[in-house]
Amino acid sequence: MKKKSIISLFLTAAIAVSAFGTVFADVKTGYFGSNNEVYVWNFDNTNSINELRVSGSGLITVPNYGHDLEEVAKDVKTYNVSGIFGKQGVSHSYKYRDDYYKYSGCTSFNVTGRCDELQLGNSFNYLKTMTFTKNTSDFTRIIFNGRTARTLPKISYDSYANTYEAEYYIDCEKYNAASVTIPAQYGSDAHIDYSFYDNTALKSVTIEGGSKTAVLTCAFEDCKNLSSVTIKSGVTSIEYSAFAGCKNLTSIDIPVSVKTIRFNAFEDSGVRTINYEGTRAQWYGLVQQYDGSGPIAGANVLYLPNATIHCSDGDVLISYHADAPYYYRYSQAYLGWRNEDGKWYYDNGNGMYANCIMIIAGKPYGFASDGHMVTGWAQFYGKWYYSNKSGVIQTGWLKSGNDWYYLAGDGHMVTEWEKIDGVWYYFKESGAMVTGWQKIDGTWYLFNSSGAMQTGWYQEGNNWYYLKSNGSMATGWLDAGGRWYYFNTNGTMVTGWKMIGGIWYYFYPENGRMATGEVKIGDKYYYFTDDGAMVDG
Repeated sequence: MKKKSIISLFLTAAIAVSAFGTVFADVKTGYFGSNNEVYVWNFDNTNSINELRVSGSGLITVPNYGHDLEEVAKDVKTYNVSGIFGKQGVSHSYKYRDDYYKYSGCTSFNVTGRCDELQLGNSFNYLKTMTFTKNTSDFTRIIFNGRTARTLPKISYDSYANTYEAEYYIDCEKYNAASVTIPAQYGSDAHIDYSFYDNTALKSVTIEGGSKTAVLTCAFEDCKNLSSVTIKSGVTSIEYSAFAGCKNLTSIDIPVSVKTIRFNAFEDSGVRTINYEGTRAQWYGLVQQYDGSGPIAGANVLYLPNATIHCSDGDVLISYHADAPYYYRYSQAYLGWRNEDGKWYYDNGNGMYANCIMIIAGKPYGFASDGHMVTGWAQFYGKWYYSNKSGVIQTGWLKSGNDWYYLAGDGHMVTEWEKIDGVWYYFKESGAMVTGWQKIDGTWYLFNSSGAMQTGWYQEGNNWYYLKSNGSMATGWLDAGGRWYYFNTNGTMVTGWKMIGGIWYYFYPENGRMATGEVKIGDKYYYFTDDGAMVDG
């Protein structure tokens, strides 16, 4: 009696529902029922199943005795479901058992009407698209328990659903694939959300890139066995807690298309290495902390103690600061060189260099008190140094303006006396090299055009001078090579007659040598002692 009653109901409903079209005209038709629910279906010549709910308002479940469906399942390419209507707020759900029907050729699943929940297991492993039409539910949960397909289907819906701000939530907590590809649509469509929260099967995930694509909030939170993540170019953000708690995820590659990383995206994960395609300056602007009024100024936070980000131009170190406020618990520091507003800075991981000279890659650089690398003249430790345009502190000879300077082996600017390659030079307090006559500490010295200190004989006009071995200008008596000479207080060599200390001396005009013995001067003969003194008479 029960079977006849169901058949009678099936026939009555089928005649009454004109919207189902040619349900009985096709070759194979059938019905199934459970928990006061009755459905009719037909398998048409386009390899589509069209299924219609004709009674009941509770949970829709495929019973164990749908043998006719099993006969056609392998040939189904499209599965169409309709008739899930009911009162607003009352849950209506389709549930398809995984262990009875294997729709191995089905690539499209379409639902017409209200649908609050749809459970699909590994029976629909090959779905490429899912379409929802006239769905009045504001939240549709799609559960993929046990599914092993490596790619999730694209979700389509009509504008009718949008008027209700409908959200399609793909629940993958019990997804049973070790490797999954997330379509770009899942991260760019505001009406679609997904989560693999606490999934234990997932080990590898690929996130496709597209326009304004995000790795959604909590998308892979606590996926403890997830160890490999591929983020394709085009992904633009990694949202809050996206990979939080992923203990086996130790490294991740992030493309330069990513413009935002929310502050706890990797909290309590195993990530210690991030390979970022962009520069360190670009990375530094990625991580943003927000409060109710918007971004917190200066907040660059990731919960990743002692992690290193390898950027295209160097590394960034994320270090722990126990004394910082909670929001700033982990701060980023550039590891190596970085450029900010046209100025270069360097951080060795323990802090930024400032007000000092440091050897980097074997070359000395100077850093100002605010940490920026200096160029040109700068003072360190009470001495002056000069850095070229690349910031390297110079040594040796340097021409700056119209003057020459000499920078010692450690780079400091030389002042006063300096012996260079065996030659003495003198530099003013300003560091400028001197040339020509210079009075230094009360003594006159002569420096040639190259700055080298002169020694020996020197002629200037008609006057001769003599620079001693220490460079000082000779005055008074001088024994040079066993010959005696006499120089005025201005350094000029005396020639001819000269009274010195009340005694007359004679110095040959042609060479300035002091005369001794008998010497004819003019028309007369004079006699000079061995000391040069003229003898009277």
